[in-house]
Amino acid sequence: MPYLNCPRCRITVRLRADAIAPEHCPRCERKHGVREAVFLSSTPSRLWNLPQMPTSGAAAVPVQRV
Repeated sequence: MPYLNCPRCRITVRLRADAIAPEHCPRCERKHGVREAVFLSSTPSRLWNLPQMPTSGAAAVPVQRV
């Protein structure tokens, strides 16, 4: 399923098959008056920087931040 993502505010819009894709981010245009171009992606922006889970059978060890 295609997603439109904004690189500025990271909003994701899921496109239906019959939907017309906007060229600019509706949030950036409405809130900030900026016409930021959106781009198509196969994944939503909220999933881009997730930590990778181990692929082996070992349990995941949480990382403690200092």
